[in-house]
Amino acid sequence: MFILLWMPLTFAQTGQVRGTVRDEAGQPAAGVSVVVSGTTIGALTGMDGTYALQNVPANGTLDFSCIGFVSQSVPVAGRGVIDVTLAEDVEMLEETVVIGYGTIKKSDLTGAVSVVDKESFQKRNVTSIGDALQGAAAGVAVRSGGDLGGLPSIQIRGTGNLTNVDPLYIIDGVPTDNNVGFNVNDIESVQILKDASAAAIYGSRAANGVIIITTKTGQEGKTKIDYSGQVSLQHLKKLDLIGGDDWRALRTAEYELGQKFGTTNEPTPDWWKHDIDWQDEFGKQGVLQEHNLSIAGGSKDAKFRVSFGYLNNSGYYIGNNMSRFTTSVNTQFTKGRFTFGESLQIGKTDFKSHGLANFGAVLLLNPTLPVYDDVYGKNGWGMGNRTYCYTNGHNVVAEASDETGYSKNEILYARGSVWTDVKILDWLTYRLNLGVTLNDSDSHNWANGFAYAYGETDVFSNAGASANRRRTYLVENTLNFNKSLGNHNIAGVVGQSYQDDYNRGLGAGSKQLIQTAGGLYLKNVSSGTADFTSSGSSSQHRLISYFGRINYNYAEKYLAQVTVRRDGTSRFGDGHRWGTFPSFSLGWRISKEPWYNLSWMNDLKIRANYGTLGSQNVGNYDYQSLINSYCAYQLDGTSTLYTGQAITEISNTDIAWETKTTTNVGVDMAFLNNKLQVSLEWYDSESNNVLYRQPILKSVGSTSNPVVNSASISNKGVELTMNYNNQINQDWSYSVGLNLAHNENTIKSLGYGVPYHDNGEVTLSKVGYPIGMFSLAVTDGLYQTDAEAQADGLIASAHAGDVKYIDYNKDGSITDADRQLLEDKSPWPKLEVGLNLNVNYKHWGLQVNGFGQFFKWVYNGPRAMYDALAGLNQVSTAYFNNIWSETNKHNDVRYPRTAWGYTMNDVIYSDRWLERGDFFKFSTLSLSYEFIPKGVLSTVLQSAKFYVSSQNLLCLTAYSGLDPDFIGTDLFAPGVDPLNEYMRHLNYNPVSFIFGVNVTF
Repeated sequence: MFILLWMPLTFAQTGQVRGTVRDEAGQPAAGVSVVVSGTTIGALTGMDGTYALQNVPANGTLDFSCIGFVSQSVPVAGRGVIDVTLAEDVEMLEETVVIGYGTIKKSDLTGAVSVVDKESFQKRNVTSIGDALQGAAAGVAVRSGGDLGGLPSIQIRGTGNLTNVDPLYIIDGVPTDNNVGFNVNDIESVQILKDASAAAIYGSRAANGVIIITTKTGQEGKTKIDYSGQVSLQHLKKLDLIGGDDWRALRTAEYELGQKFGTTNEPTPDWWKHDIDWQDEFGKQGVLQEHNLSIAGGSKDAKFRVSFGYLNNSGYYIGNNMSRFTTSVNTQFTKGRFTFGESLQIGKTDFKSHGLANFGAVLLLNPTLPVYDDVYGKNGWGMGNRTYCYTNGHNVVAEASDETGYSKNEILYARGSVWTDVKILDWLTYRLNLGVTLNDSDSHNWANGFAYAYGETDVFSNAGASANRRRTYLVENTLNFNKSLGNHNIAGVVGQSYQDDYNRGLGAGSKQLIQTAGGLYLKNVSSGTADFTSSGSSSQHRLISYFGRINYNYAEKYLAQVTVRRDGTSRFGDGHRWGTFPSFSLGWRISKEPWYNLSWMNDLKIRANYGTLGSQNVGNYDYQSLINSYCAYQLDGTSTLYTGQAITEISNTDIAWETKTTTNVGVDMAFLNNKLQVSLEWYDSESNNVLYRQPILKSVGSTSNPVVNSASISNKGVELTMNYNNQINQDWSYSVGLNLAHNENTIKSLGYGVPYHDNGEVTLSKVGYPIGMFSLAVTDGLYQTDAEAQADGLIASAHAGDVKYIDYNKDGSITDADRQLLEDKSPWPKLEVGLNLNVNYKHWGLQVNGFGQFFKWVYNGPRAMYDALAGLNQVSTAYFNNIWSETNKHNDVRYPRTAWGYTMNDVIYSDRWLERGDFFKFSTLSLSYEFIPKGVLSTVLQSAKFYVSSQNLLCLTAYSGLDPDFIGTDLFAPGVDPLNEYMRHLNYNPVSFIFGVNVTF
């Protein structure tokens, strides 16, 4: 009995265990976590790979783990010295990357491909694919507007054409667009193809890059149920604008100065005494809720996944809301050499909006105007008058009332594909892929015709309705092969693709709607009594393609790829419809050489490629002239009119493929036992025969400029991507991702000897310079005395405190002709940054995502409205506090003196409105906790993760506008924050606080 009791005590006694950890090459492995399984006893290996542990049970187990190595568990078995050799974890290097019509190991890539982690956007409010990519990849600029359901703008490696910068989206093999009806919670992986080697397999549609999305599928094993839900509280940021008392004081002084200097003879209004914060009236506390449920499972031969989603956004500004229902089905079945599968996504989105209730209208209002006014207003709504205060700004609260009018839009989105694989030989597979995409939109609107703005005339009540259907069919046949002969490995694909895109639209409208006895309008087209209109249109485009790609590697050291695609499009005329787009790439994985022995660099690969991509970004019939058959002529000298025909849109029948030639050189490296992954890219791309609407004389009689292949644009840049993953010990781990990008954009030619494209009063696109450079009259401070202003003589009515301009053309006056090209103030950032940080402690997780742009300038269009004192609009606090006066003299052109009737301080073609646009935005801050059940509960619940996040909480910038990361309205004006965009759409994002849960059963 004594011996039996003594034996377990002997085997369970504790002691010291030490040893050395090495990699497969025999080099010491530093930073390896060594932990006694089931305890908190642990240590990290030093630079020499050694470790030492105390109080180790003789019958315990040591767990060895480190990012970059395969984890290993070793029984102690009473030993005091345990040396271990860890095998290299090549999972990251052997990660499978989806490329066009196939997959490839990441280590075998020779093109520029960015992989986006789905975890980076699952804790954010993202309603479109584009929103999910902000800050996620180097060289991918995503600008997102704030409208409910609005789609962001995405540019990959700068602007290479002058018609459309959108990349091509591929979802489960079917070309599509950045559609709000698609549920991003169904995304499994996202790959971004950025250069010709990676994207050339898509030929004519890949000039702006390709975003490949693979949706989630079922996995072999027992059925799993996932639920995710979140509630988000949203509100809009506010401009710092003055209140009623300050506004009245400023405007009174303005009128008095105008009367003094003779720029007005109007009496000072008897200002209203109201103090209305129209930003508060416009914005509201928004609540977004989203729920997603998925059921997935399967066996070796059959897998399935079904998901359902619901999103409701009450809106964060008045008069707007949206809701969305989505469902997704993925199945896959295998029988012998045959595999069948399908992918289906369906979404239905409903919007409600009020067109004149927008933030631009808020800037045209002022704090003295009442929201409600039964005396001087209209239908009880305030709108200003000449005696107390007037403005042309629409009362946004009135316009957001359902009594005034509204617009409803219902969009049905369906995208599906059916495919079958036939394994002809072990190395040869045939695939047939059939896809269809449907977009149906149905909208109707009505308005009572009342103008709730001073000086605007009422119109008849009206109603309109429209329906649009777009359907796209896809048929693809491909042969994939993958064969190894010793150290020779060859894989590739050959195939054919046919796509048919058809669009049809119908519309109707009427005026003078019937009213009920109670004065209510019948809100449909058929209730109109006058001015009935109808319209219809149809359009079709077809594309047929043949393509092939071969990938070769020798012993995983020497890599080569050849790709070619030939496309035929119906968008060009006979003789110009076909284009061929080849690419070539080489790679050398130096670290696989037997003589390579750098212990501090675990992997090293260099690669280079050259190729051509194409673009057909024009209308379906731009090669054909448009004839108007409703023209009338006097042919015999009498007053008799004869009906005839005339060409009203002149075309160019010779338009052809736009081409983009790209050279890319990249280096991929891994350091610190593969903990640090680094990729460096250099690229040089040139777009030639760029499709562009060349301006012609209006006297020709064409209502639009014809499309020509005239321009040439260059983009050169450098990208750096770094990802560091580290497991400190069994409790702590973290990862840091950083991407940097620099792009230089240059117009090489606009064709036909044209030296520049003038986009109006703000930007100019000139040969030899980037697109959309600022072209503005340059200011030179403020006049400090009346004598100085009069001596200058450029503006007859100028006085002390007014803006001083440079007479660039030396004609003795200041006009639009004094605009200068500002070469040192580019709208293009010299540096773009993305940052992703994850820290994990036991079951807790912290996530920080951010992105920024640096060394760029922005034209503040909204400020050119609210700080221009020629109208009775809003005014910023900064202007009020710093306005020039005899007691507050300065030389800052942002804050000149004011006098009613003097407008030269407010000219929109002045650099007074130019500001630094540098920013870094913390797009996501998220804290999560994962609960792992034990006991009986674990038989039902696998895990539950709770998280709280903030979105757009902090933006570090000197820009005085709402958001320096805006969507412009014109490719020729990338740096203009446009007021007219705020008049139509919200152009900045709300601040959100999100509470969510993910549960797996």
